[in-house]
Amino acid sequence: MNLQFDAQRIKALRSRLGITQREFASRLSVSQPAVALWELGLHKPSGAQILENLLRLENDDLPELEEVKSAN
Repeated sequence: MNLQFDAQRIKALRSRLGITQREFASRLSVSQPAVALWELGLHKPSGAQILENLLRLENDDLPELEEVKSAN
């Protein structure tokens, strides 16, 4: 499991979720400027809770195993 969230991974996740930086920040309990700095590559997210929330969002974005099985 990759616990590193760089600018590209964060932008891609937010894009897949189809939400604004402000909405993304709200889901992570951080400020919108923090998300902007992450996406610019000027800072990286840190702290166990933020990383846990990023992983949760990323995993929630993936199709459920049952959905994948039923699609085949």
